[in-house]
Amino acid sequence: MADREIKITFPEKKMEALVFFLGEQNEKIEDVLTAHLDKTYEKYVPQQVRKFVDSQIAAAQEEAPIRVPRAQRQTREPRETGRRNARQGTRQNAPREEAHIWDLR
Repeated sequence: MADREIKITFPEKKMEALVFFLGEQNEKIEDVLTAHLDKTYEKYVPQQVRKFVDSQIAAAQEEAPIRVPRAQRQTREPRETGRRNARQGTRQNAPREEAHIWDLR
């Protein structure tokens, strides 16, 4: 399942102060808010519903294809397909015969 982005407004000066003091404790505002949302979720959503939601998330993660960034993908050598390409590959790689012209006069 996809994550959902939450957008809220908060006074800029308060945010600057909060980010500053969280930084002194090596904390990020995103991590603190996520932890708080998790606690709020556990407090208000009944356990049976949380189990059901967790099972849906786990199922979606198992079905989701694993995406590998392009930089980490392995490049494959082009492979020859079909007779036509195989014959051309053989012809291209075969040693060339020299043509001998005999003057029989």
